[in-house]
Amino acid sequence: MFAVASDFITDLGRQVSQTKDKVWTGVTRRVVPALDRASVRLNADVPVLEAAIGRLDATLSLRAVRARVEAIHDETHDTKTYWLRPNARFGTFRAGAHVTLHLQIGGRAVERTYSLSSAPRTDGLVSITVKRVAGGHVSNWLADTLRPGHVLTLSAPRGEFVLPNALPRKLLMISGGSGITPVMSILRKLVAESAACDVTFLHFARTPRDIIFREELERISQAHPNVRLAFCVEADGGTREQAWTGAQGRFCPELLQETAPDFRELDTFLCGPPAFMRCVVQTLEREKADLSKLRYERFTTEVDASMFSDQVTRLRFVRSGFESVSNQPRTILEHAESAGLAPVFGCRAGNCGTCRSRKLSGVVVDVTTGLESQPGEQFIYPCVSVARGCVEMDL
Repeated sequence: MFAVASDFITDLGRQVSQTKDKVWTGVTRRVVPALDRASVRLNADVPVLEAAIGRLDATLSLRAVRARVEAIHDETHDTKTYWLRPNARFGTFRAGAHVTLHLQIGGRAVERTYSLSSAPRTDGLVSITVKRVAGGHVSNWLADTLRPGHVLTLSAPRGEFVLPNALPRKLLMISGGSGITPVMSILRKLVAESAACDVTFLHFARTPRDIIFREELERISQAHPNVRLAFCVEADGGTREQAWTGAQGRFCPELLQETAPDFRELDTFLCGPPAFMRCVVQTLEREKADLSKLRYERFTTEVDASMFSDQVTRLRFVRSGFESVSNQPRTILEHAESAGLAPVFGCRAGNCGTCRSRKLSGVVVDVTTGLESQPGEQFIYPCVSVARGCVEMDL
């Protein structure tokens, strides 16, 4: 009898505990999203309150963008996609944007910037796709350590490597290695919205097994006639099971001409390793392509003015975080407008002074007088100023 009573009490206790867990789970499922949305209206540094909501859910914060790892997917033998569910402070983003991860590795604070490989989704999930790098402190830590359920701190999305508001009729996308991630984000957006835009997607990898998103890209190309796909590898990998019949070698004008004969006039998005990007830009310049239609993404200072020839203008709009290159005789105002910026202006002839802006560095030429500016900081009129070489503007 005592054994039966003991079993009954134990079972009853278990049922009560399960009921409490279900009730608590139901409460948190309703409360956490509400608290998350409400936290966006605050930006307070109240440690006690921060700790309290953090105990309720590790992604809740009064000041930080945090995200839970929902899933991890192997893209290639050395590349993984990490699917994240960020809190409400993350906000919205445009395809092609990037985020900065704030990590603690070995007791040290470390930051790394990665492009979002996903396009905006209705379920709120975002993804970054990271390739292992020999000796890579962060990329290897992510691959070896990160698991579903872990919570990361990151920045809000930002960046200007995004589609212009007026979608071009044709686009050329060129990527190398893991530089495919932001252009893949843009392509996914175009496909999801059934955009009326012809896309040529040219991607370079070391071997066929190194092509990130290969199967998805092939499915997209087969399902969408407006997307033309071309892969090029340096080597076939040496495996008979994966016989390579596509293009082989490195970026060259012949392959560009074959893939996109009208490349000189196309809006072009470029991302990849520094040496690769330098080769592409210099090729476009030699082939007399319109570089004012080129947008590129970089996360390293290795890509600098040396990647351009002496005849190319490089403009950096510091406050906007946008960079523009061009071999076309355009004013700084025209470059800014082409980049999607909206600086104020009036006469567009250098008379009214409405567009007066601060040049931070570099030399410009006033087209009304033919005079060159000094290389240092000064105020200029962008509507009649043409950059010579590299120029930074406070716009």
